[in-house]
Amino acid sequence: MDGDTEKWYLDSLKGFERLDIDIAPRLPTKKTLKDIEKELSEICQEADATLGDKVIWIVDLDVPYKEDREGNPKKLNDYKRIKTNLLADFPEIFEVWENFPCLEFWLLLHYKQTQRCYLSYNDLLPDLKKHLVSYKKTENYYKSSKKGAANLYALLKPNQKAAYDSAKLLKKVNEPDAAADIYKLIDLVGL
Repeated sequence: MDGDTEKWYLDSLKGFERLDIDIAPRLPTKKTLKDIEKELSEICQEADATLGDKVIWIVDLDVPYKEDREGNPKKLNDYKRIKTNLLADFPEIFEVWENFPCLEFWLLLHYKQTQRCYLSYNDLLPDLKKHLVSYKKTENYYKSSKKGAANLYALLKPNQKAAYDSAKLLKKVNEPDAAADIYKLIDLVGL
């Protein structure tokens, strides 16, 4: 998971509450997959399915698949194992939302309906910059875009339904395909 991008998106939801929703993002930074697995397992054990608790792991898949293509399948295999185990151990609580190649694909869907399978963030960036010219994958960009006329959420909101519809149509197969599961957030919180 890319910390900067998901951090902005989830930070923008901090404090968002409905009578039945309380979002508490926990963002791993520079942790190993083993550390992430342990943390997710602990969070799932504390969650209460009877109260409707959900633990959602948002994952950018470009790096694991890139390493796999380069002959190092360890990260991808570890990810798949962790995903399978946690889904089996906590079927009513745990979900995995995958972005391929990355969360920025969701941003692009606000401007362009596509099923193109970008292999990396760098591959996708030129198309995204056609619409978000000053886009940078930095914490400063997201923080500054929360203020004034450059509010990223305000820029994306008019096209949210189109992005949602496009993301929902994307198909997944065994190998990575275009994916922006972050659309499920709209269903979950009713945005």
